[in-house]
Amino acid sequence: MNRRLLKLCSIITAVLMTLCCTSCREDESDGKGYVFEYNISSNPDSLDPQCATNSQAMLLIANIFEGLTKTDENGDVVLAGAESCEISPDGLTYTFKLHKNRYWVDVNGFEEKCTAKDYVYGFTRLFLPETRAQGAKDFFCIKNSEAINKGVLTDTSQLGVKATGEYELEITLDNPNVSFLYLLSTAPAMPCNEKYFLNAQGKYGLEDKSTPSNGAFYLKTWHYDKWTAENNFMLLRYNEKYDVANEVCPVGVYFYIKSAENDEKDFLSDATQNIISTGTTAENLIKQGYSYSQYNTAVYGFLMNTKSSIFKNQQLRYALLYGSDTSGIELPFGYSALNSAVPDSVGIDGEGYRESTDTDRFYKPDEIKAQTCYKTAAEKIQKDDLYSVTILACLDRDEIIMEAAKEISQQWQSKLGFYCNITYLDRDEYEAALNSGEYDIALVRYNGNFNAPYSYLEQFTKTGFSYSAMDDEYTGLLSDAKNSLSKEECYKLCLKAEKMLLTDGRFIPIACPTDYLFNGEGVTDVQYDPFTGNLIFNKALRFE
Repeated sequence: MNRRLLKLCSIITAVLMTLCCTSCREDESDGKGYVFEYNISSNPDSLDPQCATNSQAMLLIANIFEGLTKTDENGDVVLAGAESCEISPDGLTYTFKLHKNRYWVDVNGFEEKCTAKDYVYGFTRLFLPETRAQGAKDFFCIKNSEAINKGVLTDTSQLGVKATGEYELEITLDNPNVSFLYLLSTAPAMPCNEKYFLNAQGKYGLEDKSTPSNGAFYLKTWHYDKWTAENNFMLLRYNEKYDVANEVCPVGVYFYIKSAENDEKDFLSDATQNIISTGTTAENLIKQGYSYSQYNTAVYGFLMNTKSSIFKNQQLRYALLYGSDTSGIELPFGYSALNSAVPDSVGIDGEGYRESTDTDRFYKPDEIKAQTCYKTAAEKIQKDDLYSVTILACLDRDEIIMEAAKEISQQWQSKLGFYCNITYLDRDEYEAALNSGEYDIALVRYNGNFNAPYSYLEQFTKTGFSYSAMDDEYTGLLSDAKNSLSKEECYKLCLKAEKMLLTDGRFIPIACPTDYLFNGEGVTDVQYDPFTGNLIFNKALRFE
């Protein structure tokens, strides 16, 4: 341990002086004891697992906290804070026995065992109305959770999460959830030490001095000055108490808070050891011989605002749907054609959704049908509205795929006489437009929150793209899919919902982009979760 401590201290000093710790690294023949560096594009909003929302926060939380379960390098759910789990035959009761060697620690020297009551308090906070936790809805399958969250039930002791012993936890559901074990690996399900939370006096997860850890790393330093783009970083140091039970290979991880435009330059100069990339950047890195893994979990497509004056007209949506032929589009490097709302790689417990369902197209291009529908729609829509449609796209993200997607809008023009402008907005303006309904058509990129088909299809409900949401029947199908006892029944219901979506015309799938995780020279065993975007460093090695 002394070797690790000395190495960390020397690297901290060097980084604070020069923002470059390359000269301080020692040769480690076993690949352990390294300090990794990685860029994040913005300051985390909060490291409170029950409240955090942005992707940067989720990345840090994934390395600082440990839940009952986690996902392994294959994306499968395995036990983490729990050493065993029993599930009742009806799928409603989960009984966990916890490891007795997990501890809370922090930069101030706080140390206390992590017990079942910490999970009870974490879930209680998750559902309290005043917490305003966006992730609470994913866990409404837990008994009485929705009633507590809506303020209908104020007695939190009625929540279906009970400590039946110091290291024994029982979770009772109102209805089964086929992905419940996976959900327990996500940020909202992390435990929370009540004493620590109350002592933080409203600053829990907002600074290094008030952020605890029960996972592989703890937060050593959080330095962020919003008035400057320089010298902003977060330093994680390995948790010695966790390391005793489950070896942590790196001594620490630096997360530099800087613009994404620095990512490629920093990776190529070895200022960072990993980068997630797509398109031409990824193509160039592959040509240079960097090792990589690839993932296909995102979806690109055209989204119609069904509350707008023209796209609430179903005949117009049909016209564009049947007037679109995506099969012949020439796609750029790293993009594959897609004719569904869920990528082929998605599945529960390693069993692919597409492997168990009909893979035929949900609709086929039909120019005659498109023209007939367009003529019908045009009779009820003012010409000025028809001739002023704009497609919104996200600046510095969508330019490459938009060049290919233009072929679809050109098909609309040649077949129907329907013309669209294209406007790029920066990310904040783009997101604001989607959230406020200030769009006709938007080129959207979305991912599931986790590896299940309904997680993707839920993007088209009121909690997702609210101005393009499907009806209650569709939402009900997805609810039933989540509550299924078997993957087979879940997949069957998801397929029915997906068919409803893709024959309605409010969404036209275009392509599935490939995300590439590149490793620097000698780097191995950095784990990537493409559904959350989290990189996990606890087993990362670097051989020099």
